[in-house]
Amino acid sequence: MPTRIENPKKKSRIIEIDFIRGVLIWLVAVDHLFFDFMNIAPSFFTTTDPILRQQLWALQDMGYNYWNWSLRVGFRFFCLALFFLISGISCYFSRNNLKRGLIILGVGILISVGFYVAGIIMQDGGYVFFGAITCFGVSILLYWLLRFLFEKICPKYKDDFKWIALGLGMVIIAVGLMFDCWNMEWQGPPEGLPLNWQNFIAIIIGKAHDTGPYNDYMPLFPYLGFLLVGSFIGEVFYKERKSYFKPLPTRPDQDESTGKKIAYYGGIMPYKGIKNAITFSGHYSLFFYLLHQVFLIAILGIVLLSKGYTLKL
Repeated sequence: MPTRIENPKKKSRIIEIDFIRGVLIWLVAVDHLFFDFMNIAPSFFTTTDPILRQQLWALQDMGYNYWNWSLRVGFRFFCLALFFLISGISCYFSRNNLKRGLIILGVGILISVGFYVAGIIMQDGGYVFFGAITCFGVSILLYWLLRFLFEKICPKYKDDFKWIALGLGMVIIAVGLMFDCWNMEWQGPPEGLPLNWQNFIAIIIGKAHDTGPYNDYMPLFPYLGFLLVGSFIGEVFYKERKSYFKPLPTRPDQDESTGKKIAYYGGIMPYKGIKNAITFSGHYSLFFYLLHQVFLIAILGIVLLSKGYTLKL
């Protein structure tokens, strides 16, 4: 049988990184589904049926109780911290963090503009000033800038940048936790600042939330720190840029010579379908993040309309 020749130019994926990122993006989808229960369903759908009205209220209460659940607040921070750690590892893999950061920042700006226009149309004043995607893009650009300056100033010690990233990252995390920057309450803390040119730097770094009706907010402190620490992890534990696990199989899960099922990580390979789906979504996490709400709202709308609810006009 002819042996398949791998493309030497094709960059191998780090399976565990894609898998963890895929799990996180699916958790984000679940989190936003409850947000839709709390806001989208009661805002855009109505009914005159008293039983259906009670069900809609129950759905809204379920979303509200979940969104304000203390366990959810802590778990959200853990997932975001892990996501930025993974993203920091990916920064070490990337060949062009400047381009990558600019693209992600551009997407974040488009999201902000979109929410601002939607807020004007819906007359609710909602906006996204410094959301998750914007914070992610700015963090990547700051990582690129710090590394670029260090390698220009200290070219003989450029391999030691990982220690700068580790130290600076831990300081940023400590400051962010000390000032409770990570704990985004839904209403925003009472010391929130209004969004203007005098206060926007304080809001970006996490000194205080803006008091406007925001839809998403994520400051640089402590999340930039997690990305810098992640870059250290990538440089130390993934110096060879190779996965610690075998790639997901692309061949059939049956041995052609014996006809027996092939074991995979202690199990049988039919489980590979779930693993492939998760790693695929982790590989294209940005696209999944941008599109998942569209699908969730569409599915929610179809379900509610099929049950007899009508759109608010």
